[in-house]
Amino acid sequence: MLAQGLYANPDETTFQEYAVVPADIASKIPDNFSDEQVATIPVASLAALVGLFHASGAGIPHPFAGEKAGKGKPIVVLGGSSSVGQYVIQFARLAGFSAILTTSSAAHESYLKSLGATHVFPRDVSASTLSELAPSLSVVYDAISSPETQSFGLELLASNPDGKLVTVLGPNPESEKTRAIYGSSHTFRDVSVPFWGAVKGLLESGELKPNRFETLQGLENIEEALEQNRKGVSGVKVVVRF
Repeated sequence: MLAQGLYANPDETTFQEYAVVPADIASKIPDNFSDEQVATIPVASLAALVGLFHASGAGIPHPFAGEKAGKGKPIVVLGGSSSVGQYVIQFARLAGFSAILTTSSAAHESYLKSLGATHVFPRDVSASTLSELAPSLSVVYDAISSPETQSFGLELLASNPDGKLVTVLGPNPESEKTRAIYGSSHTFRDVSVPFWGAVKGLLESGELKPNRFETLQGLENIEEALEQNRKGVSGVKVVVRF
């Protein structure tokens, strides 16, 4: 089974032989997927899910009942090669967005386009370049959420008073357009339950691809995994197996 842990309840956390999770926010794992592959899904995908589809984020109707609320619309994803960014791109594709513009290093361009990005730009792309391709932009998802990327996202939305900048960290700078989100299956069941009900089928059909990953073996390597993340990893998730 695949599910998102809950810090407040030790019975629902990892690194133990058994965990107890609510059935409505869990999924069976397809036979052809490894534990390492699907371990990359819960945290990052829920940040993407809540940020795009919950009212606390962009509030776009979710696509898991077949609705294509993004049809004919553009979206910008800052940090597309990050774990969260990769899921944002895929969810935007599932929601029918016609132009999915993202920033990333050139090394990840082909992979991000395979996930659904229509345009991949270097991180120093100008706001005017993106605005030319997305003139009616209403949603920017900032999967990095540094002060610099948030300021850039707000610049992209400057001409739209109703635009929304979704961030994974607190707003910096402060703005009424910023929606700092928390990706929780337990808290936001109106979007998480439909998602978890669809996960197995999406994986089997190839419509949802887990993050690429690197594996470290054994609990003794937890510190090494954390250090890798502190130094910065790009395009992959570090998974510890025990």
